[in-house]
Amino acid sequence: DEYDSPEELFDHLIADQESERDEGDQNQTAQEPNNQEPNNQEQDVQDHIYLIIFELWRRVACEKQSISIICDELDHQIFLYDQGQTASVETLENALSSFHAALEENVDQGLSRDEVFEAVSEYLANDIQLFMIDYISDLIEHQEYQYAEELLEQFYPYMPDKKWFDLFHARIIGSQDIRKGHELLAKIFRHESVTPDLQFNLDILSYLVSLPDYELFRHVAVRSLPLVQEEDELLELLHIASDICHSLDMHEKGDALHALFDARKSSPKAFSKDDPDLAQFEKMLK
Repeated sequence: DEYDSPEELFDHLIADQESERDEGDQNQTAQEPNNQEPNNQEQDVQDHIYLIIFELWRRVACEKQSISIICDELDHQIFLYDQGQTASVETLENALSSFHAALEENVDQGLSRDEVFEAVSEYLANDIQLFMIDYISDLIEHQEYQYAEELLEQFYPYMPDKKWFDLFHARIIGSQDIRKGHELLAKIFRHESVTPDLQFNLDILSYLVSLPDYELFRHVAVRSLPLVQEEDELLELLHIASDICHSLDMHEKGDALHALFDARKSSPKAFSKDDPDLAQFEKMLK
């Protein structure tokens, strides 16, 4: 009951061990070296002790959820999810809920959200922002909009790069009101175009395949072309553009774009900004 985390208990035990070692050192002569740093063998023993304490704490003192315990459980659930081995979605949801509660608790103690997120993330082996992007995207793909929106409300204030979560919000709104969803997408794109990001633009375009808007598509695609640096990026842009045109019943243009995609994919070549296909692509977008 004296300790609130396995780290506190471990530090206390190590401090006792070092205190005993210091008492022994007093018996050394003044000429003998007094090495206070643990050697490799001692460090291995300390690491092993910590792992034992950590596991015992997780099993026995489960009512005292320390940051390290919460993050360890979340890492475990993320691993299972990435491997397609999640036994119950509820366990992942509980792990995310505990993690959010830990963030909020530290904010309540006077720290900023940025400080809290940076400090707590140090306990995670996974990049929590990347996981949230993948996970919320999966939820939206499976039309689980309510829980996706709940996670956005909880974690949005902590995310360093908010544009992806703005995009998710627009997609959820668009599932209920296409026109309003397109308005939000256009607003997000205008705001983010100050610092262009090709992958973000491609995600916007991918969303427009299912809810197409030609003017927004053309605007984003034209702005994306100068950002292309690799052949794979050009192929992805061509493929998405073809799909959007077909979604809009612009089959002639869609077929032409797909023919350009097939020609480049069947005869790979080094990407060049001077490639005439780029000028042809841009012309087809107008």
